[in-house]
Amino acid sequence: SCFSGTTLAYDLPPGAFRSLVATVGVDDAGPKGAVEFEVLLDGKSAWRSGVVRSAPVDLPRLDVSGAKTLALVVHPGPDDDVQDFADWVKAALIP
Repeated sequence: SCFSGTTLAYDLPPGAFRSLVATVGVDDAGPKGAVEFEVLLDGKSAWRSGVVRSAPVDLPRLDVSGAKTLALVVHPGPDDDVQDFADWVKAALIP
């Protein structure tokens, strides 16, 4: 769980991973808010969720082979509240 406005950044070892999978959503432990999730590979957008309010969204299996960096970004939703709780559920890098 993290607040909106958070970026989690990782260096990827060469050839170690082929894909990324995850489910994203607004954490039910906090206030019900709205956020948008984004995955950046080498600084370029590889996927955006659109605004997520209640129902979880499955990230499509993303090809990360060849990427050197991975960033998981949570943007504030349209209400611009940086206190909204967001979850990257079962996020996993697949070898």
